[in-house]
Amino acid sequence: MNKVKISILSIVFMFFWGTINTSAAEQTENINVSTEPPIVEDEVLNGEITPFGLNKPGAGAYIDLRYQKMNVSGSAQASTLYTNNHFKGKTLVHMDLWNHTNRTLTVKIYKRGSLIAHKTITISPNSGVYTPISGLNANDLYYAAFYAPSNFSGSFQ
Repeated sequence: MNKVKISILSIVFMFFWGTINTSAAEQTENINVSTEPPIVEDEVLNGEITPFGLNKPGAGAYIDLRYQKMNVSGSAQASTLYTNNHFKGKTLVHMDLWNHTNRTLTVKIYKRGSLIAHKTITISPNSGVYTPISGLNANDLYYAAFYAPSNFSGSFQ
Protein backbone atom coordinates (compact mmCIF):
# COMPACT_ATOMS: atom_id res chain seq x y z
CA MET A 1 0.00 0.00 0.00
CA ASN A 2 2.87 2.40 0.84
CA LYS A 3 4.49 1.64 -2.53
CA VAL A 4 1.26 2.62 -4.32
CA LYS A 5 1.04 5.92 -2.38
CA ILE A 6 4.70 6.70 -3.13
CA SER A 7 4.18 5.90 -6.83
CA ILE A 8 1.09 8.13 -7.03
CA LEU A 9 2.89 10.96 -5.22
CA SER A 10 5.86 10.61 -7.57
CA ILE A 11 3.61 10.87 -10.64
CA VAL A 12 1.77 13.90 -9.23
CA PHE A 13 5.09 15.58 -8.36
CA MET A 14 6.48 15.01 -11.88
CA PHE A 15 3.28 16.41 -13.43
CA PHE A 16 3.40 19.60 -11.37
CA TRP A 17 7.15 20.03 -11.85
CA GLY A 18 6.70 19.88 -15.64
CA THR A 19 3.90 22.47 -15.46
CA ILE A 20 6.01 24.87 -13.37
CA ASN A 21 8.99 24.61 -15.74
CA THR A 22 6.81 25.16 -18.82
CA SER A 23 5.14 28.28 -17.46
CA ALA A 24 8.49 29.78 -16.43
CA ALA A 25 9.91 29.23 -19.92
CA GLU A 26 6.94 31.02 -21.51
CA GLN A 27 7.59 34.18 -19.46
CA THR A 28 11.27 34.60 -20.39
CA GLU A 29 11.98 37.99 -21.94
CA ASN A 30 14.14 38.49 -25.03
CA ILE A 31 17.74 39.33 -24.23
CA ASN A 32 20.52 40.10 -26.71
CA VAL A 33 18.26 39.89 -29.77
CA SER A 34 17.62 42.68 -32.23
CA THR A 35 14.34 43.44 -33.97
CA GLU A 36 16.24 45.26 -36.69
CA PRO A 37 16.94 43.55 -40.03
CA PRO A 38 20.56 42.72 -40.87
CA ILE A 39 22.65 45.40 -42.57
CA VAL A 40 23.42 44.85 -46.24
CA GLU A 41 27.18 44.41 -46.35
CA ASP A 42 27.92 46.75 -49.27
CA GLU A 43 25.31 49.38 -48.51
CA VAL A 44 26.67 52.92 -48.32
CA LEU A 45 24.26 55.41 -46.81
CA ASN A 46 25.76 58.76 -47.94
CA GLY A 47 27.45 59.37 -44.61
CA GLU A 48 24.29 58.86 -42.55
CA ILE A 49 24.45 55.67 -40.49
CA THR A 50 22.83 54.33 -37.39
CA PRO A 51 24.80 51.50 -35.80
CA PHE A 52 22.02 49.14 -34.81
CA GLY A 53 23.68 45.96 -36.03
CA LEU A 54 25.43 43.46 -33.85
CA ASN A 55 28.04 42.66 -36.51
CA LYS A 56 31.18 44.43 -37.66
CA PRO A 57 30.89 46.14 -41.06
CA GLY A 58 31.75 44.27 -44.25
CA ALA A 59 34.90 45.07 -46.25
CA GLY A 60 32.95 46.83 -49.01
CA ALA A 61 31.06 49.09 -46.62
CA TYR A 62 33.11 52.25 -46.00
CA ILE A 63 32.95 56.01 -46.02
CA ASP A 64 35.92 58.03 -47.25
CA LEU A 65 36.26 60.81 -44.70
CA ARG A 66 38.13 63.02 -47.18
CA TYR A 67 34.79 63.64 -48.91
CA GLN A 68 32.13 63.36 -46.21
CA LYS A 69 31.72 62.96 -42.49
CA MET A 70 30.18 59.86 -40.97
CA ASN A 71 27.24 60.52 -38.64
CA VAL A 72 26.45 57.89 -36.00
CA SER A 73 23.76 57.30 -33.39
CA GLY A 74 22.41 54.32 -31.52
CA SER A 75 21.38 52.78 -28.23
CA ALA A 76 21.59 49.33 -26.64
CA GLN A 77 21.03 47.88 -23.20
CA ALA A 78 23.20 44.76 -23.41
CA SER A 79 24.85 44.50 -26.84
CA THR A 80 27.94 46.04 -28.36
CA LEU A 81 27.02 48.16 -31.38
CA TYR A 82 29.27 48.61 -34.41
CA THR A 83 29.25 51.27 -37.08
CA ASN A 84 27.55 49.99 -40.22
CA ASN A 85 30.45 51.27 -42.32
CA HIS A 86 34.19 51.43 -42.00
CA PHE A 87 35.88 54.79 -42.37
CA LYS A 88 39.13 55.58 -44.19
CA GLY A 89 40.90 58.37 -46.07
CA LYS A 90 42.62 60.28 -43.25
CA THR A 91 45.56 59.81 -40.91
CA LEU A 92 43.85 62.00 -38.27
CA VAL A 93 40.12 61.70 -37.61
CA HIS A 94 38.10 63.74 -35.13
CA MET A 95 35.32 62.03 -33.21
CA ASP A 96 32.56 64.30 -31.91
CA LEU A 97 30.28 62.16 -29.74
CA TRP A 98 27.62 62.81 -27.11
CA ASN A 99 26.78 60.23 -24.41
CA HIS A 100 23.05 60.52 -23.57
CA THR A 101 23.11 58.05 -20.63
CA ASN A 102 23.88 58.38 -16.95
CA ARG A 103 26.62 55.72 -17.30
CA THR A 104 30.12 55.97 -18.76
CA LEU A 105 30.27 55.06 -22.46
CA THR A 106 33.28 53.18 -23.85
CA VAL A 107 34.09 53.49 -27.55
CA LYS A 108 36.89 51.52 -29.18
CA ILE A 109 38.35 52.15 -32.63
CA TYR A 110 39.56 49.05 -34.48
CA LYS A 111 41.50 48.55 -37.69
CA ARG A 112 39.76 45.95 -39.87
CA GLY A 113 41.06 42.49 -38.99
CA SER A 114 42.69 43.54 -35.71
CA LEU A 115 41.65 42.15 -32.34
CA ILE A 116 43.40 44.96 -30.46
CA ALA A 117 41.79 48.39 -30.34
CA HIS A 118 43.71 51.22 -32.00
CA LYS A 119 42.22 53.65 -29.46
CA THR A 120 39.84 53.46 -26.49
CA ILE A 121 37.76 56.49 -25.56
CA THR A 122 35.61 56.81 -22.44
CA ILE A 123 32.87 59.42 -22.28
CA SER A 124 31.47 60.58 -18.97
CA PRO A 125 27.72 60.31 -18.30
CA ASN A 126 25.52 62.92 -20.02
CA SER A 127 28.44 64.66 -21.70
CA GLY A 128 30.25 64.88 -24.99
CA VAL A 129 33.78 64.71 -26.35
CA TYR A 130 35.58 66.07 -29.36
CA THR A 131 38.74 64.01 -29.59
CA PRO A 132 41.39 63.28 -32.21
CA ILE A 133 42.11 59.74 -33.36
CA SER A 134 45.67 59.88 -34.69
CA GLY A 135 48.13 57.38 -36.14
CA LEU A 136 45.74 56.02 -38.76
CA ASN A 137 46.78 54.79 -42.20
CA ALA A 138 44.61 56.64 -44.74
CA ASN A 139 44.31 53.48 -46.90
CA ASP A 140 43.22 51.14 -44.09
CA LEU A 141 39.65 50.51 -42.97
CA TYR A 142 38.59 51.35 -39.38
CA TYR A 143 35.35 50.98 -37.44
CA ALA A 144 34.00 51.92 -34.02
CA ALA A 145 32.51 49.66 -31.34
CA PHE A 146 30.15 51.19 -28.74
CA TYR A 147 29.90 49.14 -25.55
CA ALA A 148 26.57 48.77 -23.71
CA PRO A 149 24.73 50.25 -22.09
CA SER A 150 24.78 52.97 -24.70
CA ASN A 151 22.74 55.86 -26.08
CA PHE A 152 24.86 58.19 -28.21
CA SER A 153 25.01 60.44 -31.25
CA GLY A 154 27.76 62.23 -33.10
CA SER A 155 30.14 61.99 -36.03
CA PHE A 156 33.57 61.07 -37.35
CA GLN A 157 35.28 63.57 -39.69
